Amino acid sequence: MSAPVKKSRLWRATYLVEIIILALPTLAIMTLVALVGAVYCAGTTLASVSSAQSVSMTLLAVVGTLTCISGLAAIFKFCRLSLVYIFSGETTLRNYRREFLVGLRLAIAPLVVTIGFSIFAAYTDPAGWPLLPHLSGVVLFIPITHLWLALREAGRATMKESG
Repeated sequence: MSAPVKKSRLWRATYLVEIIILALPTLAIMTLVALVGAVYCAGTTLASVSSAQSVSMTLLAVVGTLTCISGLAAIFKFCRLSLVYIFSGETTLRNYRREFLVGLRLAIAPLVVTIGFSIFAAYTDPAGWPLLPHLSGVVLFIPITHLWLALREAGRATMKESG
């Protein structure tokens, strides 16, 4: 077995450990919050439209719904890219570069909201500080950075092959 193949398998195994330890608990929490948030915000939107409430409440509910849906789409993209990387390696992953960038753009608004809410919650209750990295989604930056480095390495390998 050649050295690059061993290195690739080692990096993918490391990534799998990162996913199991860091990403799965965080993604489970964030998926549940996004699903409940989307249903709640959509219900609030329908209730505020039907009861002639203020326009700002309706707008806030619509933005909340779209933020939750954006978070769910980003989680789906991240899981899909993770499966591609773990089972197919860097060479196949380079075909998904655009999907990675779309997933990052989809994740910006939900991450800003969750970081803000979790910092506020930890500030009001000091016992929440140990959970802050998982509740805010900050621990997802480790596997996302790993995925980004794998995409970069695949791009470099392509440039070396083409001359």
